[in-house]
Amino acid sequence: ISPRVGRGYPPDYTGDLAATIADVYGVGRDHVIVGTGSGPILEAATRAFCSAQKPLVTAAPTYGTCDQAARRIGAPVKMITVDKSLGLDTDAMAEAAKGAGMIFFCNPNNPTGTVHNAAAVEKFVRRVKQSSPETRILIDEAYIDYTHDAAVKTAVPLAKELSGVLVTRSFSKAHGMAGLRLGYAIGQPETVKTIAGAWNLGSVNTLTAAAGIASLRDPKHIDEERAENARVRDFTREAFK
Repeated sequence: ISPRVGRGYPPDYTGDLAATIADVYGVGRDHVIVGTGSGPILEAATRAFCSAQKPLVTAAPTYGTCDQAARRIGAPVKMITVDKSLGLDTDAMAEAAKGAGMIFFCNPNNPTGTVHNAAAVEKFVRRVKQSSPETRILIDEAYIDYTHDAAVKTAVPLAKELSGVLVTRSFSKAHGMAGLRLGYAIGQPETVKTIAGAWNLGSVNTLTAAAGIASLRDPKHIDEERAENARVRDFTREAFK
């Protein structure tokens, strides 16, 4: 028995977690990175792909980690105001993306709660990749488990197909693991490797990794959480009415 095991060090489940994520989405292990929440991954992607010459394109309002990270490294930020329906203005964001380092596309968007369906997301991504091939696109799906529209689907197939497209997910919402800090991203190997090398993604502890594996293997739990979230949402809306 090695000294480390003798002192009670547990097995490292982080690799098993990444393998489980890869299995869930039908991708190779080298398409997955994990972090202590999705926040470090958003920060790392911004640092990897944005610079003083490569702006960040993001929405206003939206989740602010990428915006804040870009400003810390002196990268210009193009803030695109949401449209009248409070949805992301895909036309304006696509135009602003020409020559940009990265687009942050939060879908569903936090805090407006609006969401674009799979067809709209694909149209936007392909448009950007045609007009500005070197611009990376980070699609944050932290809240996608709470959607009830069958036309809303993960953009992971686009991340598998297209270079420089990345999907981030979090265990802090429907999985109920905010305090344990766990997030992950899926993209082509070159993309995720570049991100992992740009910033410290944190060290996922054994309990968190084991909990993540258990949660991924229990999709019924997510269905129950989605239903409970909808129940509380409807109750709250009716109370305010």
